[in-house]
Amino acid sequence: MNSSTQFKEQLLSSGDVIFKIDDPCECSYIVKSGNVICFSLSTDNRIIPTFSVKDNGVIGEDNVFSQNEKHLYYAVALTDVILIRIPNAEVMTFLDSSSDWMKRIIFDLGEKVLKTMDTIVEHKILDDRLHANVVFSSEEEALLLKAIS
Repeated sequence: MNSSTQFKEQLLSSGDVIFKIDDPCECSYIVKSGNVICFSLSTDNRIIPTFSVKDNGVIGEDNVFSQNEKHLYYAVALTDVILIRIPNAEVMTFLDSSSDWMKRIIFDLGEKVLKTMDTIVEHKILDDRLHANVVFSSEEEALLLKAIS
């Protein structure tokens, strides 16, 4: 990654969709502040949280590292959020400059994370250890379902 590359911050509001299932994977996102929930829907339209990021973290990187072309879950701002968008091409340029074993480890870990998320959704697993004790109020649940509809 070019050290002179500048990435702009984006301000999102509560309920804004960062990406949806089947959207093209074009970027990873650094969450500088705010709360983002990443989730899937069960076949009976229950929200299955896969993880949340609050005030500091990264979303979308799992799809880059597993080399998926489309997102496999939703990411929605639960509060006002400041994000930094990192294009996949920048991530890949950085990885291409690293050793081959490092890329293999990162791609393998990305694939394992996505397979685990698939299992969580397929079996409708709701376990506080998996999603940092995320419990939605009825208003938050309505906000998420409205955002992705």
